[in-house]
Amino acid sequence: MDISSILVEAENSVQLVKDEKLREIAYEKILDLRFFGPFSKYAESFSKKPKTKSSSTSTKNNSEGPKKWLSDLCDEKFFLEPKNMNDILAELTQRSHVLKPSDLTKPLSTLCHEKRLRRVKQKDGKGKVLWHWVAW
Repeated sequence: MDISSILVEAENSVQLVKDEKLREIAYEKILDLRFFGPFSKYAESFSKKPKTKSSSTSTKNNSEGPKKWLSDLCDEKFFLEPKNMNDILAELTQRSHVLKPSDLTKPLSTLCHEKRLRRVKQKDGKGKVLWHWVAW
């Protein structure tokens, strides 16, 4: 492949990029890869393998996050009385953990599978049936 065809190929590859600076950078990286291969300064970023977790790092269960925060609530006997999603979100918000209901779906489900919580249907004050979580 000659140089002119490489230049045309690089131009065609970046023509859909609207931002001029990004187009320039992409063009430069493509040429750098084509001319200098894996030993160029840009090729290193493409060829790096993703880091894998070592076995000595802490497990996910010990890290901070929604599941840990909910586990803390379990340990503090917060779930002795049935709590709906709004109750749980309000308590976590008071503790500076502002979340959406969808952020708690998986952690609550996991705690149910671990038999730390149970999920029950109960009517609220208006007669509407809602899911509540209570200690096992």
